[in-house]
Amino acid sequence: MAFPKTIVEMAFQRQRGLCAHCGKALVSEHRDRRAWGAWQAHHRTPLGGDSVRNCIVLCSDCPDESHLDAGHGEQ
Repeated sequence: MAFPKTIVEMAFQRQRGLCAHCGKALVSEHRDRRAWGAWQAHHRTPLGGDSVRNCIVLCSDCPDESHLDAGHGEQ
């Protein structure tokens, strides 16, 4: 499943442009890029749907285990 653009934008705004795990400042235009402030949208619960409540924004610099700690991948 992939989040609609509007859901990702709402999650980004909810988090005030900060990584949910480490608090790093993110750049809105750098989603899925290799640049300073790059980030990705992840599901809190893999099968929880594509709602804004299930969307979490994490920086690309956090190690993969941080993404799991933040909720991505938990069942």
